[in-house]
Amino acid sequence: MGFDTGAAEAALRVFKGNVQLAAQTLAHNGGSLPPDLQLPVDESPSTPTTSLSDSAGTSGVSTDEDMETEAVNEILEDLPEHEEDYLDSTLEDEEIIIAEYLSYVENIKSATKKN
Repeated sequence: MGFDTGAAEAALRVFKGNVQLAAQTLAHNGGSLPPDLQLPVDESPSTPTTSLSDSAGTSGVSTDEDMETEAVNEILEDLPEHEEDYLDSTLEDEEIIIAEYLSYVENIKSATKKN
């Protein structure tokens, strides 16, 4: 897709081989991986990750980095991989949601009119 080889490899490491998510992230960030998502250079996919219980006796620096990486990866798991993933609702579901939303708006309007 025209990305720098190093940036592409780093993105694939961060996203554990998910080509689509790596490409979307690189495209969104101008071809580079944001600093908060970059893994240390010596970390490779074959390197086993240490769990929090395994690293309890080690220095706090690597534990903080591990926790930050785990937190970022948890958030990334919840993000849709495709921009149209939200389109899985039926029209009937959308109608119910819109009706609920409109009832909330009406309740707020009537509450503000009373005050």
